[in-house]
Amino acid sequence: MNTMNELNTETISFTLNTCLAKQRAAFLQEGPPTIGQRRSNLKKLRRAILENKQQFEQALMIDFGNRSAHETAIMDVMSVIQGIDYLVKNLGRFMRTQKRHVALSFQPARAYVTYQPLGVIGIMSPWNYPVSLALMPLATALAAGNRAMIKPSEMTPATNKVLSSMLIETFSENEVAIFTGDIKVSTAFTELTFDQLLCTTCKQ
Repeated sequence: MNTMNELNTETISFTLNTCLAKQRAAFLQEGPPTIGQRRSNLKKLRRAILENKQQFEQALMIDFGNRSAHETAIMDVMSVIQGIDYLVKNLGRFMRTQKRHVALSFQPARAYVTYQPLGVIGIMSPWNYPVSLALMPLATALAAGNRAMIKPSEMTPATNKVLSSMLIETFSENEVAIFTGDIKVSTAFTELTFDQLLCTTCKQ
């Protein structure tokens, strides 16, 4: 797990920027993934989540002191599974080019919109539903053909260990990377030049 609490600010920034540069270089070199590659990534993520379901339930019990395993199963695990299933089922429709009207003066030209991935997506997730609010944005980013870096809340350390272990085993760091730590890490994370940053906040 990429825990960086003990590192100084300069080292944290260097580590995060290095990872971002590697992911962006890989994205530019390999180009947008095919629909088959995207579905494969989503199915890998789905399988990994189900394999770690009990570990997530136990970790959230530790982090929250006492949290129902049923709530974790419904709100943190199965909600993501259902979301992934929806993405896999509709991915072809999402990726399909859309025709646009062409003015008579430009006929017989044709116009259409082709949706392309942005590149590297940053994801910051809160403490209240730390699994679903980290992994559903990840699933969406993968479905869109992007790579992702994740910074989960430092308030759920046990859950972060499970998340980190699962993602490291499932994806290469050039595809998906996760970094844990305190506010120094969060601050450095928000300063990265992501192609898009997704941030879900929760008031304590």
